[in-house]
Amino acid sequence: MNAFFINNDVKKGGYLSSEQIDLLSIVRCNTPEELKDFIIKCEQLTGEIKEEIDYTNLEEAKRKVFKAFQDSMVSHGGDSKTNAFRHFGITDNIVNEYKNIRENNRALMVRSSHFKSEERDQNKAPYMYEEMVILNEQLSNFDVFNLGSGRIFDTIVKRVKNDDGTYIYDPYFINRDLKFASSLNKQVRYHSLFVKQDGGLFEGKSKEEILSLIKEYINNSIKYINDKNNEYSYADKPFIKCIDMFNELVSFDLKDGEYYNIWKDKYDISIDEITNCFNDSLEGINNLKQKGISLVYNEPFLEDDQRRKMVIDTFKKLKDKGLVDTLGSQMHITIPLGNTPEEMVNNGIKSIESIKRAFNDFKKLQDEGYKIEITEFDISLSRKDIEKVFVNNKYSIEDIYIIKEYMMQAISNVIKESNVKLEGISYWSLTDGIDCNTERLLEEAKKGKVEGIDKDNIPEFSALGGLFPTYDKILQRKKEISDMSL
Repeated sequence: MNAFFINNDVKKGGYLSSEQIDLLSIVRCNTPEELKDFIIKCEQLTGEIKEEIDYTNLEEAKRKVFKAFQDSMVSHGGDSKTNAFRHFGITDNIVNEYKNIRENNRALMVRSSHFKSEERDQNKAPYMYEEMVILNEQLSNFDVFNLGSGRIFDTIVKRVKNDDGTYIYDPYFINRDLKFASSLNKQVRYHSLFVKQDGGLFEGKSKEEILSLIKEYINNSIKYINDKNNEYSYADKPFIKCIDMFNELVSFDLKDGEYYNIWKDKYDISIDEITNCFNDSLEGINNLKQKGISLVYNEPFLEDDQRRKMVIDTFKKLKDKGLVDTLGSQMHITIPLGNTPEEMVNNGIKSIESIKRAFNDFKKLQDEGYKIEITEFDISLSRKDIEKVFVNNKYSIEDIYIIKEYMMQAISNVIKESNVKLEGISYWSLTDGIDCNTERLLEEAKKGKVEGIDKDNIPEFSALGGLFPTYDKILQRKKEISDMSL
């Protein structure tokens, strides 16, 4: 299988969610004992396996455990709260009683935080076992795993505090994911400390309470990262090689013709107040710097000239505080389709020219002593172009792969010609079937909210953003399932 890798001379990373790592772990079990051990240690599966498993047929056993993991979650946008109650055996008539018990039972609350009620990356799709088999075969291509399970909403247990009034810091998911990375001798990219998503943690809290909670989380996280680098130490390189210290501080849209600080707009929190959250962790941060660990400010859409200027200005402020040394460009690139061949060519030229201008600015930053990294690269269909491929059939799947290959080569040439020396490239969408944006669009299509797609006759579609092109495998598996049901 050909993959759309670019710049093979730099370290390559791949993003894996906790759910993907658990599903990969099931696929990777080589003995019944390994599978049994996984079931015991994975709290997602507690109470989910209803039938006895015949471990003499290991492949069939793995598929049953895999399916139980899938069934434990509701689809994106589903009733996640009711599903969580169901997982813990709570029936409708005692929900209110359970809520009271849970809020006053610290151990039960912590345990409930180890359960993912809602899926987001098409993990429930019927072809996902085959996708994970393919992905497992490709893991050796990566030097680094990009892990996001250390974020604030994955490690802070909502509504439960320690006796001293601080929130419980519970790194259950990131612990499991780091162990997986270590078992494969991979380095780790830690994504991300300061994120705009809060998972409901900030609900009802004042600005001061939010800042206090973030500060508390950062203190715990920096200590945790230092401890884990010592625990999983390699002789010649750090285990956690880089940390996304800040993620997406700048708005995606314009207000009064300008991009703005999301935190200022939403919580009245300034850049100085953001950076002050790190003051008590400076000793731990300096320890990370001494070990050569990159501290990253991660942002998308730097191909937009106006947004890039705002991001670079913000980056320099963070650099002056000693909190970052690397600018991370996510590079979620849209495949440049058009209604005519001429329009497609023009769209492609515009896209490449905007990337070229971005890398010219990156070279200037690098000449000033800053580091540059591509942090979440993928190239996929836009929402409106999915319709052109899968509804109106203006382009074939083969057309898209050809265009992608051309674009990947053109982007690779831009990077080489810019003379920017990248610290690494991390790929985001690893297969065509694992894609949170496709999942969101699919759920909206089911509700009749997508123009051009009949909710009663939804075509099989994908954003085709996979580093490893697997769409033909998806169709093959769908046909197998259909034939089995006849």
